[in-house]
Amino acid sequence: MSKTFHILNGDALLQQWPPGLSGEKIVCRECFIDGPVKATHLEQLFEQRARFLATSYEACTLEEYRDNSIMEFAKMQQIQPEDRVNLWFEDDLFCQINSWFVVWYLCQQNSFEHVYMVRPDKRSPYGFHAYSKEELMELYTQRRLVCELSTLAECWVAYSHADQKKLQQLALTLPSAMDYVKSAVEAYIEMHPEGDQLGRPQTVLKEIIAQKGVKDFGAIFRSFQKALPQYGFGDLQVKKMVDEQINEELRR
Repeated sequence: MSKTFHILNGDALLQQWPPGLSGEKIVCRECFIDGPVKATHLEQLFEQRARFLATSYEACTLEEYRDNSIMEFAKMQQIQPEDRVNLWFEDDLFCQINSWFVVWYLCQQNSFEHVYMVRPDKRSPYGFHAYSKEELMELYTQRRLVCELSTLAECWVAYSHADQKKLQQLALTLPSAMDYVKSAVEAYIEMHPEGDQLGRPQTVLKEIIAQKGVKDFGAIFRSFQKALPQYGFGDLQVKKMVDEQINEELRR
């Protein structure tokens, strides 16, 4: 008998989960948009991620990453080919990169025919937080069967190798209903321009800091989110970029 699984991009959605929506919930607790992602095997990747997050964000210890992140990914190994899998990911780059990894990870375990993408609509494409429990149920009824799992898995491989050209090519092969992937790829490329130019997030952040100074991080963060919601950065990522820019100025 088939089971239903919901893979959520973070704990915020878990907190607002509709009580009437059944199925096992698995939380993707990662931010693959930042830090090392290239590894020869999965264990090496997780080890790199754990050390990066523990040192760069001080958000978790190595043990906490194992218990809170790796264990959630391990739960995906119990999903069987006949099960129904619902991927709850927003359209921003942060969430899309996480979704590519999840699809790639699933494809390493089995072949699936019942994988669906649950996305926000045009009201709030970069945040499930804007929806009530009833509205989340409505989004669930509008979920789309994903027939392009192999392409999304390849997106993760290309991303992990920083292969921008391959990412662009893959995005162009997807149907128009998945244009949000193309938009995410474009945001990624603008984040990593060729040469010594600053990426778009760093450039915009530099302008915001010039206007507001560095004392009021709350104001900086709100301005950044308003200017570049398509990146989906949380406060930890923006604070890290602010600190990097301050340190760069001090070195000059």
